[in-house]
Amino acid sequence: MELYFDDYSFSEKENEVEITYLTFFSFNVPKQDFGFLGNVSLDRHTILFDKLTPERAQKKLGLLFQKYKRSLVYKINKNPVILVDHNLGIPMQGLQFLGILDKGSEMIELKPITNCNMNCTFCSVDEGPDSRKQVDFVVEPQYLIEQFERFISQKPDGKYNVWINPHGEPLLYTPLVRVVKALRQNKKVGDIIIITNGMLLTKQLIDDLADAGLTRFSISFHAMNSEKAKILFGTRAYNVEKVKEMVAYAVTKIKVALTPVYVKGQNEQEMSDIIDWANTVGASVEIQKFCVNKRGRNPVKEQGWDVFFDELKKIQEQTKTQLIKPLGKLQEYAELPKPFKKDDITEVEIVSSGRMVKDKIGVAQNRAVLVLNCSKEKGRIKVKLIQSKYNIFVALPLDAVRR
Repeated sequence: MELYFDDYSFSEKENEVEITYLTFFSFNVPKQDFGFLGNVSLDRHTILFDKLTPERAQKKLGLLFQKYKRSLVYKINKNPVILVDHNLGIPMQGLQFLGILDKGSEMIELKPITNCNMNCTFCSVDEGPDSRKQVDFVVEPQYLIEQFERFISQKPDGKYNVWINPHGEPLLYTPLVRVVKALRQNKKVGDIIIITNGMLLTKQLIDDLADAGLTRFSISFHAMNSEKAKILFGTRAYNVEKVKEMVAYAVTKIKVALTPVYVKGQNEQEMSDIIDWANTVGASVEIQKFCVNKRGRNPVKEQGWDVFFDELKKIQEQTKTQLIKPLGKLQEYAELPKPFKKDDITEVEIVSSGRMVKDKIGVAQNRAVLVLNCSKEKGRIKVKLIQSKYNIFVALPLDAVRR
């Protein structure tokens, strides 16, 4: 008998089995723990066994995987990873860096993963292999889909554009095609956009995402010059020619916008070349202003908006391409009710670490709450809310506030 697993693959070591989950994560299980299956052999995504029925084996393996997935690590940097699923039960609203972000408009952000394969020198959220963040997160795909369906069912009727825009690189989340397909089936979902650096794109993935119902790629593309691009992306692994090839293919299937960040003193001379090339392949260009973020990487001083728009006007004239366009107004929709407001004192159940081990994630009233500088590992704790905007909740332990 055999069992096949889409989301897992298996590799035998001397005394244990390395199990890869969703391509970029792994955990180890002692070989002896597979003894309940009888004689076992492993072949990539398949486990062959001779002792139990497939139904019984599936159930026991599920429990085994759940036990050892507590030691899940990210392959790109060996960070510990917290798997958010039905068992852990972290709500998908409440956190800035994970889940569903709703700011009361037609734009909904979906964040199923943390971390990145690049180390951009100006990253506003300090992601990538060299990030200072100590803990990463990945959301089990079925849990993410169910949580989104629950969220969107509570929103007023209308069309909501979903931006898959994690703190990091969305294509590290390999169930993305599955998620896009599920989003597309919801009648309230309008456009679906993925913000990506493009390095993990393949022609097959582009085809699959287009077929699943993706509306647009928004591709971070900061320089045509290969050496400058490597510097800006913070790694020698960045390959501008590979990304250009994928962009040229993607525009034949789907809308593509290139979104270079204008970093004064580093890539302003690249903007015209990016636009000229984009015009030849049929991609649009939306130049982004570099903004200082106290939790990000800030290699230069931030320009004022007037200065930035003056620079855009010069590039427009040079390339004869419109860059400054009327923004229009986002359609407003009511946010879901907030169960807490700033300065409220409430009790939360601590369920996991945050991105830094000194911080914790608590749960209360179907919302996640980030509790800063919390020494409690598990159990209930009283906290005081210091942020509650947009259903994003940050708190301090009440004992720390009173000191």
